[in-house]
Amino acid sequence: MEDVIELERFPLNIHRYPYQGRDDFLAIMNYERHQQGDVRVRLSLLRRNDFFTLVEGISSHLNILVIKIPSGSHERAIESIQGLIIIAALRQGLVHDIRFDGSQDQELQSCVKQPDNQIYPARLTSRSYPSIVFEVAKTETGLQLQRDTEKWLFECQNEVLSMITIHIGKRNQTMTLRRSAVENGSLAMKQEVDITVEPGILGSQGVPVISNAPFIIPFSNL
Repeated sequence: MEDVIELERFPLNIHRYPYQGRDDFLAIMNYERHQQGDVRVRLSLLRRNDFFTLVEGISSHLNILVIKIPSGSHERAIESIQGLIIIAALRQGLVHDIRFDGSQDQELQSCVKQPDNQIYPARLTSRSYPSIVFEVAKTETGLQLQRDTEKWLFECQNEVLSMITIHIGKRNQTMTLRRSAVENGSLAMKQEVDITVEPGILGSQGVPVISNAPFIIPFSNL
């Protein structure tokens, strides 16, 4: 593990690693298992939620500090959609009516979650939760995204009104944007936009093909 990070304020016996998803996390655990011998008992004490909710923390059982580092495609996706939203808000005169709050942690009923981005109405400064939450997924499955969507929409005192997910294809150049909301007490997918890149001719750059555009964010309902 060559990418060990040295940080101040932590004792030398704590090993420090960045990870970019579940595969990296498991690789770190396997590496530590071989370094320390049989630690299956200690691994069993590491709760499943420790991985899914961890942003920066310590596994005291294994003396590991793990630091989440988003992938490049993950960061580009969320930065791109934020830029497009700002442009649209400028055109509609709404740029001062919304506030982006980045990936600040939110305490839900069942866990603490960190969205990839979140939007608050600027006029409602006392809100506990954002109106719109964004999640970008590349390694997560569709089922994991659905569970995240349900948590945000049902565990935030009805303050999260829209959940927007961006699913990036692992092996092909595809992206799916979904907007979900609560309708009649149930989860409802309000819109889905698919973006695929068709192969270019003779090595030229591919052309993106978008279905079900435009993607609509209902600012008027926030």
